[in-house]
Amino acid sequence: MVFSTAIYKSWEKKQCQKYEALYPQIKGYLKKSFSVLDMGIGKAWLESSLEKKGLKFKEVIGIDVDEAMIRPQKKDITYFITNEFMTARKFDLVICFDTLHLLPEPKRLLEYSKNLVLVSLPKAFESQLEVFRDQKILEEGDIGEEEKDHFLLIRV
Repeated sequence: MVFSTAIYKSWEKKQCQKYEALYPQIKGYLKKSFSVLDMGIGKAWLESSLEKKGLKFKEVIGIDVDEAMIRPQKKDITYFITNEFMTARKFDLVICFDTLHLLPEPKRLLEYSKNLVLVSLPKAFESQLEVFRDQKILEEGDIGEEEKDHFLLIRV
């Protein structure tokens, strides 16, 4: 799949609509004390949306493949530019929002989590979430107005 960062800015409104719809369904699981790994962090719109609701995580590590995607950087996030991210570290929450279909080994996200994994994909790619059906799914549903996503919140 080819992805162009040139059109990313035009997606902000529809992404933020998804985050608004998602928040009531996941807020009870999230804690300020969490360490977070966000695969495909982009402009950190999800983190900004949560901060506006009073939820600022203790630590956020953001991964993206394109340095232009993470500019400007948020000062409280540690960023890595790579398409081959691997770590032995475990995080409280692993986020993969609208990026799972670009990962060569999507199920590897489970290895990075000691607690929760949040994955979401546009409905056109929803079938790729099937790799997680053997996991404990805490919450699941459709979100978004202009563009519909399907999300899973998984307990590891």
